[in-house]
Amino acid sequence: SPPTVTNVVLTHDDVNDEYMCSYDYNDPDISPDESILVWLVNGNEVMTTDALTGYLIYGFDLGTNPGDDVQCVIDAYDGEINGNSDSSNIVMAP
Repeated sequence: SPPTVTNVVLTHDDVNDEYMCSYDYNDPDISPDESILVWLVNGNEVMTTDALTGYLIYGFDLGTNPGDDVQCVIDAYDGEINGNSDSSNIVMAP
């Protein structure tokens, strides 16, 4: 059965310039979360990470600037079956 991701929330820590993309993962077969995270800045794909390492990323790594629209898209994946996609974004203060 395909996995699902829900409740995607992208937050930014101004002090450390860290973006965190949190979400809920559910798989009916109890398969591990191997979801793919795609990071976009102003609609352009900048980086792809995975569930094990990629839910936290520095603005420096994304090359963000004030006023940028930062988005994380999560593609649910359990290692065998693709599930849904969900996303969250925030617009940085200019």
